[in-house]
Amino acid sequence: MLLINNKILSVISISCLLTVTMSASVTAQESANYSSLFTQDNVVCLSLKEMAIATSLPQSSISKKKSYSKKTCAYKMKLPNKEIMSYKYSPMTIGIGEVKKEIKAYLKTKKRKEVMFGMEIELSDTGDTYLTHLPLHGKLLIQNANYGIIILSNYAKTGFKLKEKKVKQSYAVKVANYLLKKHKK
Repeated sequence: MLLINNKILSVISISCLLTVTMSASVTAQESANYSSLFTQDNVVCLSLKEMAIATSLPQSSISKKKSYSKKTCAYKMKLPNKEIMSYKYSPMTIGIGEVKKEIKAYLKTKKRKEVMFGMEIELSDTGDTYLTHLPLHGKLLIQNANYGIIILSNYAKTGFKLKEKKVKQSYAVKVANYLLKKHKK
């Protein structure tokens, strides 16, 4: 038996408490509502001002690009090193079971410290959603186990120049965290 907050817990309760505590340290808190972000119905792109805030770049160095889909938000950014970065994001439906399966697989890989081609997973600044890095493909996934839709961000072309992609990846992470903070309810 164990005494917590003046309550005596049985062996079964202790076991459940340990399971919850151990799981919480590995997984995100899935409590916030992001229904306005993880949707296929009404995709709202960030304004140029919001992109400037998210990336800490001057608004004059960001422009919107024409997109072939109403569900894709596309931008062109001039980085401080004078490099031009094409960036776009869009929702992609894969099903809630698949999202959970992917998150679990990436977490398992991370736990075993098996990094392939720079792939990694981290918690977002909101602490309840995962950002999955796929630098070989120049992609960042925003994944939350409560939704069957992911946000797919493209920030670089496919290729092995991983060091060069790190700078662009950092901007994609900034935008992802901004999107999550904006849509969190």
